[in-house]
Amino acid sequence: MAVKKKQVFAAGLAQVNTFVTEESAVSKYFNITDIPDELPLGKSSILIMGSKFLKEDVVLKMELIDNAGKAIYIEPVFDYTESNGIRVGIECYPDVAPGAATLTILAELDPEEVDFDIPLDARGVYNLKYSRAITVNTAIPNSRPIRFYKRPYLNVYEIVKGQVTALAATTGSQSQSLGKLTGIPAPNTEGNKFQIDSANYGEVPTYTNEVYGFNPIGTTNDYEIPQQSYTFTLADADFSASMVGGTLTINSPDANPGEALSIASWISFV
Repeated sequence: MAVKKKQVFAAGLAQVNTFVTEESAVSKYFNITDIPDELPLGKSSILIMGSKFLKEDVVLKMELIDNAGKAIYIEPVFDYTESNGIRVGIECYPDVAPGAATLTILAELDPEEVDFDIPLDARGVYNLKYSRAITVNTAIPNSRPIRFYKRPYLNVYEIVKGQVTALAATTGSQSQSLGKLTGIPAPNTEGNKFQIDSANYGEVPTYTNEVYGFNPIGTTNDYEIPQQSYTFTLADADFSASMVGGTLTINSPDANPGEALSIASWISFV
């Protein structure tokens, strides 16, 4: 089953100017943990624990931009908390650019919790930005743990179907019991005969080459080898594409010179 690709558009959070900016691997204000050393293809996640310094009821803005400047899908797991933190899912698809990706998170500092003064024009807005690089490696296997946020369940159904087994003796076989077969020799071949070589050649009379009166091994009377095949016409019966490659068998023929072959039960394909 194909995986439906989720899309997200770049918002340019890295270009937002804030009063405080964090760029270290360890965040004092966001307290981000479980960051993989390298992001593989597929699903990964990070855990944002937060801190007392962040103002409550302010929506965090997050963005992850790959090495080519395109946004990588990232979103918090809805209605789920872990150790009083927020688990954020990351999905890397095959078209993501390998190399250094930039994670950017915006929030607002609570002026009552920090030990420095926040200017009035920096209050009531996103005044805190966290930025760090995360390497995307599309060549490594995804060894990140699979996390179930709800109790998983499994539905098993039994489907019973009949099985048709074709027998080798009847596969592809069809038969006709009525019809009239008329032979039409190639032009200028009426009455021609051929002589079979000595028995030590192991040759037998055959018409499999579809040229009446000519055998590529046996000796023939002096006449020009016809290029057209001996043909048949069929009346009161039909051939179908499923008979291609079958064997034409004529049982109890009743033939008169110059007249068509009238067969009561004459054709079978095996």
